[in-house]
Amino acid sequence: MTSRRHSGDDYKIAKAYISKADSARAKGYGFTLSYTAFKNMCRAKKCYFTGLTLTPDTFSIDRVDSNKPYEHGNVVACHRDFNNLKSLIENPTTEIDLKKALRGLAITQKRIKGE
Repeated sequence: MTSRRHSGDDYKIAKAYISKADSARAKGYGFTLSYTAFKNMCRAKKCYFTGLTLTPDTFSIDRVDSNKPYEHGNVVACHRDFNNLKSLIENPTTEIDLKKALRGLAITQKRIKGE
């Protein structure tokens, strides 16, 4: 029974690896991350950036430096929601930069706290 579960996990991981590599290359990003490194990253329990617990529904990988390719040393396990936020802030086609995002989050935090 265990070997079936692992082989099913291996299939899902291999499929996700191919999908990520294809997606990265289609966007013009380099992708040299090995399958073994990707598979090891899939075992991560916490988000590199936030420390949030990762589940199959929240797991993603992200480049630490978005100006560099998907390569060993630049790719980490990341919570999907943080990855989306980071992507929005780093996207040069939006008007939201880090300073504006932090300002907006501070205002939101005050509202939530009732200040």
